[in-house]
Amino acid sequence: MRIRQLLMLTLVILLALSSFASAERMDLGAKGDDVSVIVEQSDDYKTVLRFDVGAFYRDVIDLNGEKFFSLKCGEEPVLLIEGEPELPHISRSIIIPDDARVEIRVLSEEFVDIPDMPVISSKGNLKRTVNPDDVPYTFGDVYSKSDWYPYELATLREPFILRDFRGTVVEINPFRYNPAEKTLRIYTSVTVEIVNVGPGEINVLEKGDIVRNKVNAFEEIYSRRFLNYYDQTEKYPSTPEDGNMLIITYNSFHDAMLPLVDWKIQKGINTAIVDISSIGNNATSIKNFIDSVYASDFGLAWVLLVGDGAQITTGTATGAGSDSYYSKTSGADDWPDIIIGRFSAETVAQVETQVERTINYDKTPIGSDWFHMGTGIASDEGPGHYGEYDYQHINNIRTDLLGYNYTQVDQIYEPTATIAAISSALNNGRSVVNYCGHGSTTSWGTTGYSNTNVNALTNDYMLPMIFSVACLNGNFVGSTCFAEAWLRATDGANPTGAVATYMSIISQAWNPPMYAQDEITDLLVSEQKLTMGGLCYNGSCYMMEAQGADGVEEFNAWTIFGDPSLMIRTDDPATLTVSYTPAHIFTQPDMNIQVVGLEGALCALTKNGIIYGTGTTGPDGMATMQFFEELPVGEDLTLTVTAYNALPFFGTITIIAPDGPFVIYDDHVINDGLGNNDGLVDCGESI
Repeated sequence: MRIRQLLMLTLVILLALSSFASAERMDLGAKGDDVSVIVEQSDDYKTVLRFDVGAFYRDVIDLNGEKFFSLKCGEEPVLLIEGEPELPHISRSIIIPDDARVEIRVLSEEFVDIPDMPVISSKGNLKRTVNPDDVPYTFGDVYSKSDWYPYELATLREPFILRDFRGTVVEINPFRYNPAEKTLRIYTSVTVEIVNVGPGEINVLEKGDIVRNKVNAFEEIYSRRFLNYYDQTEKYPSTPEDGNMLIITYNSFHDAMLPLVDWKIQKGINTAIVDISSIGNNATSIKNFIDSVYASDFGLAWVLLVGDGAQITTGTATGAGSDSYYSKTSGADDWPDIIIGRFSAETVAQVETQVERTINYDKTPIGSDWFHMGTGIASDEGPGHYGEYDYQHINNIRTDLLGYNYTQVDQIYEPTATIAAISSALNNGRSVVNYCGHGSTTSWGTTGYSNTNVNALTNDYMLPMIFSVACLNGNFVGSTCFAEAWLRATDGANPTGAVATYMSIISQAWNPPMYAQDEITDLLVSEQKLTMGGLCYNGSCYMMEAQGADGVEEFNAWTIFGDPSLMIRTDDPATLTVSYTPAHIFTQPDMNIQVVGLEGALCALTKNGIIYGTGTTGPDGMATMQFFEELPVGEDLTLTVTAYNALPFFGTITIIAPDGPFVIYDDHVINDGLGNNDGLVDCGESI
C-alpha cells in the first residue's frame, strides 16, 4: 500500500555561508540532516530504505530581469540534462541477490509544494574546454509542460557486478518541478522497497567453485558504497587480504621489473610477471588473459601494465583509450573488479626509475616532515559541482586535509598562482597534490606548468601522489604526456616528480570528476589502510554512483600512472615494535607475530621468492600466520612487517626441528573392517 501525504510546512529561511555564496537555507521541518538515508530492512528477499530531506539551499539567478532559482541539497548531485530543470537527486547503491530480477516500489511519501519557485535549467555536462559562465541557459520542451519533472519518483539502474557482489543504484528524485505551474514539490520522506520478482536476467553473478577472500581495497569500496553491506557481511563473513598482483610487461622491460616483483613478494603480495609476447599485444588478447587469471584461484586484485601505449596496448571505452577497460572482468557493466595501473615507459631507464621510486617510497622512505604537507592548485573558473569554482573546491579539500594531520597545504590559485610557487613547494617535499582547472596533454592550465618544469624539479625521493581534474593530462598514447613526465623525471640518477598520478586521457567534464576528487580526500583523511589504486577507484565508484553514464565516461579514461597497490603515506613514518620467536619448529602449523598497538599490519615470511606464510594483525596487534608451503628445516627466513604510515620491519626466523625423536602427522586411515566397522578406532583395530 502506498501512502501519500502533503505536508503544510512553514519554511524557515536562513542566510547560508557556503560555496553557494548568496544562498538561502530552506528548512523543511524537524527532519534533522539535509539528507538522511536509513536501511530499515535488508534480507535475501527485499531491502527497505527510507530517504528523508530536511533542508535545501536556493540561490537566485537573474536572467534578463526574470528570477530563477538554483537548488542544492546537502552533498547530493544535480541532474545535468541540457535544457531541463537542474534538480538535486539522491543516488545510493545496495547489494542485491546474485541471480534475481528486482524492482522498486514506493511504500510511502510525504511532500510539500512550494509555489512560485521557478527552477533554472541545466547547461548540461560541460567539458572543461568550455567556461560554464560563457554558456547561455536554454529551456527545453519540458518547460512548457504541466507535469512533474522528473517523471518518476524512484527508479533502479541496471544491475552491476563489483567483484564480490551484485548491486544496483537506487535513484530517488525528492525534488520535482512543474514548469507550467512554477511549483516545486519536495519529498521530505520517501520509503521504498527493492524486492525480488524473478530470476536475474542482466549481469548475473556466477561465483563458481572458487572461494575468493575479499580484498582490502575493495572492502573500502563496499563499505562506502553499499548501504546494506554490513547486513551482507554477517551472512558471508570473510577476512580481507591484500590480494595478489599480475604484472604484464613489454619483454625488454622484464628484468628491470624484477626488483619490484621481489619486494612485493617479500611484503606478502603474491606477484606474477608475464611478458606481453606470450599474450599478444592487442586489447582482446590482454583482456582475455586478465579475465582468465581473475577466474582462476590466483586471487587477482592488482594489474600493473609496463610499457607505453605502443608496448602494451590500451583497451577502448567511450571512444578513447582506456586501461580501466581491463578492470571489468565480471559482467557486462562498467564497475571494476580489479585495479589497474601502468608504468608507462619507452626505455629500460624509464622503467628503472619508476621501480626505484616505488620501492624507495614503500621500503626506505627519505625524510619525514614533508609527508604531512600538501599542495592545492586551481583555476578561478567555474562553477562545477555544488556551484563551486575550482579554487573553492580545492580549498574545501585543503580544509579536510588540515583537519586530519596535514600541517601545511599550499594555496596556489589563480590569478596569483605561478610556476615558481609550484616548483618551490614540491622541491621542499609534498606528499599530495590536488589540481583542478584546465589542462593539456603536456601541462596544467593554471600557470602553464609543463613537462619542462616537471623535468627541472629537484625533489629527490620526496615524491607526491597527484590527483588531477583537468583535460588530457594522461593522454599518453602517441605522445609523452604530463603524467608520464611526472613518473619518468629524474635529477641525475635520483627519482623526482611524483610517485603516482591519476590523470585522464580525455577532456574531462566540470562536475563528475570533482565528486571523485572529494571522495578520494574523504577516504584519505578517514585513516583507513589506503593504496593509490584503492583511493582512485573508490573515488571513481562514487562518481559513477552519483553521475551515472557521465561518471562512467570519466572512469574509463582516468588512468593510474604508477603502482596501484602502493600504500600511500600521509605522516612521518613510525617505527614498528614487533615481538616474535626467532626460532620456529617446522611441525607447528602456525606462528604468532605481535605488532604492539597496531591493527592491520601485514606480516610475511619469505625466502628466495617464496611466500611461506602471511598474517594480518587484529585489533590486539596479534597476527596468526598461516603457512602455505612446507617450512625448510635449517633455513633462515625473512620476516617482513609493513603497515600504514610506518617503516617496514625486517627480522629473521630460523626453522628448526624438535630435539630428539619425533613423529610428523600426515594423514590417517582407520582399518576396522574386521572390527565393528563404525569408522572409529576401537581396541584391537588398526590405524
